[in-house]
Amino acid sequence: MNELQKCLANYPEIYGFEQPSEIYQFNPEKAKQLLEEAGFTENENGLREKIVKKTPSFQFKSNLQVGSQGTEVNELQKCLANYPEIYPEGEVTG
Repeated sequence: MNELQKCLANYPEIYGFEQPSEIYQFNPEKAKQLLEEAGFTENENGLREKIVKKTPSFQFKSNLQVGSQGTEVNELQKCLANYPEIYPEGEVTG
């Protein structure tokens, strides 16, 4: 009986829980390889991290003026409603 089987022997059979179809052996080198392939690099503290650069959901591409309408105005109103500190003296009217 391997280590995983010993551990699992202590748990009752639970409805909907299936025993693993494949049991993997502990392999730190393989784990490092898989993490590297997934983009997780080791930082100066020895911890693995993945830097994810998120694309903004919306980007303003023109200057808005009083009386402007459309998608950019709607997005600006959402932004001002969620982050009032951007324009504290402003009033969101849409």
